[in-house]
Amino acid sequence: MSTLQGEPTTLSPSAAHTESRPGGPRAWAAIACHTVVDYFQYLIIPLMPLLATRLDLTPGQKAAAIGIGGVASGVVQPGIAWLSDKLNTRWLGTLGLILAAISTSLVGYTENYTQLLTIQIISSMGIGAFHPVAAAAVGQLYRSRRSLGVSLFFLGGMTGGIAGNLSAPTYVKYLGLHGLAWLIIPGLIAAAVLIASIHSVSHRSHTAHAEHAALSDHERRWRWIAVGVLYICAVIRFTVNAALVYLFIDWCTKLTAARDHIDLQTATQAIQNQLGLKASSTNGLLQAAMQIGMGSAALAGGWLLNRGSERRTLIILPIFGAATIALMPWAEHYFEHDGARHFTIPAIFTLATLAGIGFGGLVPVTIALAQRLLPHRTSLASGLMMGGAWAVAGIGPTLGEVFTRHLGSAQAYFCVAGLLLIGGLISTAIPGWLLRKLA
Repeated sequence: MSTLQGEPTTLSPSAAHTESRPGGPRAWAAIACHTVVDYFQYLIIPLMPLLATRLDLTPGQKAAAIGIGGVASGVVQPGIAWLSDKLNTRWLGTLGLILAAISTSLVGYTENYTQLLTIQIISSMGIGAFHPVAAAAVGQLYRSRRSLGVSLFFLGGMTGGIAGNLSAPTYVKYLGLHGLAWLIIPGLIAAAVLIASIHSVSHRSHTAHAEHAALSDHERRWRWIAVGVLYICAVIRFTVNAALVYLFIDWCTKLTAARDHIDLQTATQAIQNQLGLKASSTNGLLQAAMQIGMGSAALAGGWLLNRGSERRTLIILPIFGAATIALMPWAEHYFEHDGARHFTIPAIFTLATLAGIGFGGLVPVTIALAQRLLPHRTSLASGLMMGGAWAVAGIGPTLGEVFTRHLGSAQAYFCVAGLLLIGGLISTAIPGWLLRKLA
């Protein structure tokens, strides 16, 4: 059976029987599981100022601890996606969720940099295993409305990430870092829900390979080229996201120290821990702001963006995001040094939200577009656009640290903005005729 606009239905007979229309309760259950997974993914990032002071991390170690998560998550995703497609199984995604829930919840027991790095790697590998499998399943369950389904899946993740960023500092304030271990319980419950919701959903229709083989050599070649361009652009956008994660952590620590007149070099460990917890609250707000922008734009794109018009938006949104990132140093200087410091954080929060639209608003549309370009490799397409891109983008925090150390904080934002601008211009290489034919 085929759906409208050339997207093959890949539901198993049991799934087709229970899902009378695109989406349905099983798709929503999988989206809810994505919320849980990304809650775990974004527990460590907002706590990094506290962990950095508690474990006495250097700037380089802090950047590496942030970046290794994206690398570990990204490296496993294409392989997990390929194996999941080949074996036609969803179990690898569920096992990834279980691994992420257990390992992330134990971060409070880390006593040194090596242990923190180990937790980050194990947790991120589990998170990475979950994403392509679950994203492909939701895309299949939404059938002819694949872009909307993937957008809702992405929004579910953003919701979890926002919740993690905002709640982690408060959670630790009252329950302590060791109290994070209680989160293993909801993680295991989510794994049980995932088993019930997607394990019977097939990866493809029986005719997907034949339909792809029936295309001309010219079109098959350009489909893979288009996926390659989408991948490069995804790498750039995720790198920008990861670099901003570091820049915000660094900025929040320095801003808090400056406002409290604390010398980071001479302060006692107790004072540094208090500073780290206070900076973590501000950092959580800014990390959440990026995800608010990403999630809202992603949902709007799923509802409003017409097939065939993706190319224009892939060019325009990164240019818009680059402009907002470039304004951040100006906003800090204008408000912090002109007697209006109470506007500083709201201004950066607003710009971070707008930047999230620029580098993250098209993630689900990109995933859905890649799935349509490679209907016989939907998990692989998802894995490339998410984890495959994150594997390279893990260099982002290190880039942010290097830019800051050699050029200064303000110039670091300008460099990151320029990188996003380049990503928008590269999108012009995607052939318009191919996207119109897919539509």
